[in-house]
Amino acid sequence: MARKWWIGAGVLAVVAALAAVGITVISGDDPAGPGPEVEAYLRAWERFDAAAMARLADDPPELAPAVTAMKDDLRVTKARIVAGVQERDGDTARAPFTAELDLAGLGTWSYQGQVDLARVDGRWRVRWTPAALHPALAPGKTFAVTRAWPERAPILGADGSPLVANDDVIAVGLQPGRIQDQAHVEATFARVLGVPAARVQAALAQPWVRPDFFVPITDLRPDRFEPLRAELEPVPGVFFQRSRSRLVGSDGLAVQVLGTVGEVTAERLEELGVPYMVGDRVGLSGVEGARERQLAGTPSGEVQLRDVGGREVQSLHRFPGSAAQPVRLTMDGVVQAAADRALEGVTQPAALVAVDAATGDIRAVVSRPLNEEFNRALAGQYPPGSTFKIVTSAGLLSAGLRPDETVPCPAQAAVGGRRFVNFEGGELGPVPFSTAFAQSCNTAFVSLSTRLSDSALAAAAAQFGFGPSYDLGLPVAGGRFPVPGDAT
Repeated sequence: MARKWWIGAGVLAVVAALAAVGITVISGDDPAGPGPEVEAYLRAWERFDAAAMARLADDPPELAPAVTAMKDDLRVTKARIVAGVQERDGDTARAPFTAELDLAGLGTWSYQGQVDLARVDGRWRVRWTPAALHPALAPGKTFAVTRAWPERAPILGADGSPLVANDDVIAVGLQPGRIQDQAHVEATFARVLGVPAARVQAALAQPWVRPDFFVPITDLRPDRFEPLRAELEPVPGVFFQRSRSRLVGSDGLAVQVLGTVGEVTAERLEELGVPYMVGDRVGLSGVEGARERQLAGTPSGEVQLRDVGGREVQSLHRFPGSAAQPVRLTMDGVVQAAADRALEGVTQPAALVAVDAATGDIRAVVSRPLNEEFNRALAGQYPPGSTFKIVTSAGLLSAGLRPDETVPCPAQAAVGGRRFVNFEGGELGPVPFSTAFAQSCNTAFVSLSTRLSDSALAAAAAQFGFGPSYDLGLPVAGGRFPVPGDAT
């Protein structure tokens, strides 16, 4: 018995010595220390599971409002909390952590804090205060974020002048909490502004909308707004904000190429990802959509601590954002305006592309009708018809056919078991090849098919730009001419 007592005393002496020099001691009956409780608490916090966090706390406080407010006020989309090395002093412990919170529309905010614990009735419990979420958080304090995009950069023409730029506009919108008769609002917007009721309903149904928020519906140039103001202003819930918005040089100017800007759609939001969020205005089509990130830059923002009155107490983190950069096109504003005038009033499908022959630069693009987004000038695909005789002629001349060589131009010709005729059944008889070309004689070219190999015809097409993919930064359909599979 004396020997066993002596060994125990020796162990106690060693433990006392270790404690004296500040080394954490974990007793034999608690080898893990508070580690499991800390891990469970941090995992619950990552899920913002306030109930699970409360179960791990000493004398469970009402922490749900603070936890929920943190997630909502900061717009946290994902949380990662990593525990540091725990420090223990008897029945109390400290567990440092590093929190990484992904904030919607801004990015990741990283900070360090600590969780205090105490052993109560043999079990470790979190001594919860708001400071367990962030060292600066205290009763009566809340988080808030600010966020602002830089002004969208212009789209410039070949000479550097703006084709699309920002200008003063009047945003006509609604404050949901002030609307007394939504049906009357919808009817007024339809009659005065031409805005359908469905568009008003969709805007008010956005998940970010709050009763005291301003919900923009449409933008008007100041000169157009003034005559309509008297009809809009008396309607309860209708409000106006002067702002800056995207305006093209003139209505309808290369709209399918330059594109449009509007509130981000669900599909566009999924495509763009971080740092975009519901309610943002983005490029939806054309150059505005294709070069969205360059034209938009990235938003700046700040994480703030505020008091009960909503006043900023402390800035906790800043997101610097990045400036928007202009996009310069080869399009010429003067040429584009002339091209638009050339197809003014055309309602049936039509297209015009003006190309600088010396450089290959596109100077103007027009697609009609205006009320469709499809850019037929760049993305439309059509059979070339008789214009392809230019390619065939180049191939035949390269193969040795002379312009003055006599070729047949009968009323009909058969190749590969198929019969071909001329327009309106005409015929020229034997004529120089140059005449057959000038008169676009189908049967002459059909009869000459044996003079040109399949690969030679494909090679001639390649010389005229058929085959390669064109990268214009917009959806574009290049010409295609595969190697023929047979004589027909």
